[in-house]
Amino acid sequence: IKKYIISPVLTVVLGAHELQKKSGNLVRIKVESYHQHPDYSSKSFQNDILLLKLEKNAQLNDNIKWISIPTEEGDIEAGSVCSVAGWGRLETNGKESDRLMETNVTVMNNNKCESKWTKEDFSASLMMCVYGDGGIKNDDSMTGDSGGPLVCGNTAVGVTSFGDPDLCNSPELPEVYTKISAYLQWIKSIIGNVN
Repeated sequence: IKKYIISPVLTVVLGAHELQKKSGNLVRIKVESYHQHPDYSSKSFQNDILLLKLEKNAQLNDNIKWISIPTEEGDIEAGSVCSVAGWGRLETNGKESDRLMETNVTVMNNNKCESKWTKEDFSASLMMCVYGDGGIKNDDSMTGDSGGPLVCGNTAVGVTSFGDPDLCNSPELPEVYTKISAYLQWIKSIIGNVN
């Protein structure tokens, strides 16, 4: 008896600002394959990164552009102001947004982040933390933003991973991101195999 694994049909939405509007700028492309990191842990969120290969190339325009990733491994300097974006909740226990929201956040020192989350939850070699000011709605990523980008300058440096859903917007438990630069060799190995 053969066993078949049925994969979910995944679609990537490009160029969207409001999900419910049928905009001419919105493009949907099916995902041909996806590649989860082999050492991903749903308990610790270690190696929380997934690569998607689209069925066809995206056509670039004013609303769909490339973004670079780091070229070498390293940390973003603590205190750097970066941005996050997503369609997640705007406040604790709130509803998800129909509009793409973006806001600035500040990169936290790794040692300080580790002291907030503990060594079991936070790995400075694989993760990084950011925080908002702790008092304004929508000042960092919330539930529903997982997988979204942390962008510093013109480079995507992190992927939204986890935070405390009961302490959204709190610098006491900052948002944790997968550090893209720690996975450059893995990314290159996957991209080299799927081209």
